Amino acid sequence: MNPGGNYTKSTNEMKGYKVHYKNSNFSGKRIELDGKYFNHCRFKDCIIVLEKGDTDIAGSSFENCKLLLKGN
Repeated sequence: MNPGGNYTKSTNEMKGYKVHYKNSNFSGKRIELDGKYFNHCRFKDCIIVLEKGDTDIAGSSFENCKLLLKGN
């Protein structure tokens, strides 16, 4: 699934994450962060879902997003 833009599934699993997004734009989506790496992405009007905290976000921006923290 490619909800935003540039999606890469890394064969060498750079930084330990299997799914990488770079320079992607997400708008009006529900985005689950766990297990993913986001580099210079833009999130607008999104629901950002985080459960385990296993994510990496660099140089990205969030505009009018809601954070949903899931627990056990």
